[in-house]
Amino acid sequence: MFPGLPPYAPPTDEAREQAKKLGVKGGVNDALDLLTDPVQSITNPTVFSPNNPDNPSLTAGVTFFGQFLDHDLTLALKAPLLEQTHPRRTTNVRTAEFDLDSVYGDGSEKSPELYDTSSGDIKFRVEAIPGSEQVSRKGAVRYDLPRDHNNNAIIADDRNDENLVISQFHLAMLKFHNAVVDRLRADPAQAHRSAKEIFREARRQVAGLA
Repeated sequence: MFPGLPPYAPPTDEAREQAKKLGVKGGVNDALDLLTDPVQSITNPTVFSPNNPDNPSLTAGVTFFGQFLDHDLTLALKAPLLEQTHPRRTTNVRTAEFDLDSVYGDGSEKSPELYDTSSGDIKFRVEAIPGSEQVSRKGAVRYDLPRDHNNNAIIADDRNDENLVISQFHLAMLKFHNAVVDRLRADPAQAHRSAKEIFREARRQVAGLA
């Protein structure tokens, strides 16, 4: 998945056998859930998943945050879901870093459809929801991801439009970048910088890159 990273262990036969055991039935990763009724697995965990209790300290939002992080680390294009695939024949087009390439795509020059440059700076496209201020608290305008005429989200990773929660999280990242651009542009010390320089600095701050 990440060929540029060093292996977690020497590639010996012993290490390979240990890795194979991780996913076997009854192995260390098997929660031993009773899988005869998936609904009961959720509603009656005492009987159907006694060895796999919910973590009371984690909220439901962690699920979607984890989904967002996964989409920033892995993307296998045209990977079959119902058949075994040799690992070396599967190409991950994401990087092994949380660098938000799932948000920024290939940048403003190679992914121009993601960006709005009408202000003179390079911001993400976001769209106001028509009439949203009429049903919002204090008349606030609500926003959505930019969409095409088929209502498909115009974002770097369309998996981030799979559900409302993750689509709004992705939207929050777009608006965060735009706010950072505005803050940088309003700083007199940054006034001399070009739009591309402001964009690069905003991306560095949003992604937390060193």
